[in-house]
Amino acid sequence: MRCINVVVLLLALLLAGCATQPIEPSVPPSSSVPAVSETAIAETNVNDAFRASQQVWPDQVKTRYTKALKLKSNGDSAAAERELQTLVADYPNLSMAWLQLGDLAMTAREHAAAEQAYLAAINANTHNYYARNRLAQLLRHQGRFREALQHYDAALASYADFAAAILNRAILKDLYLGDKSGALADYLRYQQLVPQAEQNLAGWITDIQRQLQNEGQ
Repeated sequence: MRCINVVVLLLALLLAGCATQPIEPSVPPSSSVPAVSETAIAETNVNDAFRASQQVWPDQVKTRYTKALKLKSNGDSAAAERELQTLVADYPNLSMAWLQLGDLAMTAREHAAAEQAYLAAINANTHNYYARNRLAQLLRHQGRFREALQHYDAALASYADFAAAILNRAILKDLYLGDKSGALADYLRYQQLVPQAEQNLAGWITDIQRQLQNEGQ
C-alpha cells in the first residue's frame, strides 16, 4: 500500500522551476516521468553552488531567453524550441536554455533527446541541480537506478537542501535500491525542510523504522 501511495504522490506533483539568477527556469512540463515539486521550500543562496556559479548574461540573451519561455508557456513549443536552439548555438554554455530544451523534449516524449539536452545543461554547468534532478527522474523511469542515484547525489552535492532531489532520492533508495536506512535519512531530511509535506510521509517513515527495527532483531 505504501508503494502505491508513493506513486500517487509522484504522479500528483509536477515539476515547478525555482528562480535562479540571472537566468530563471520556467515552470517545467508534466511528463511521463513522475516528479515532485522543485519549489517545496523557499531556497536560499547558502551553499548553493549553482547560483554561485551563474554567469551574468547580456541583456539581449536574457531577452531572447524570456521570449522563448513566453512562447513555451503559450503552448508554441515549436517556436520556443527554435528560439532556444538558436540561443544554445550562440551561447552553448547557457545551461538553463539546455534545460528548457530537455523539458520540451520530455513533453514530446522524446526521451533520448531529453537526456542529451539535460546532459548538455550539466556539461555547461556541472552544478545545475535542476538538470540533474530531471535527468535522474528520466533514468529512474528507464530502470537505470544506479545512474539516477549518481545524479541525485551530484545535485545534492551542489545544493544539499534541494528538497525535490532529497525526496526523489529517498524514493529511489526505498523502492528501487532497497537502501532503507539511506531512504529513512532522506525522508527525515525532507520532512525537516518541508514541514507541510504530504501526510503519507510520516507513515512511510514509521514503516521504514519498523522494518529496520525488525531487521535488527
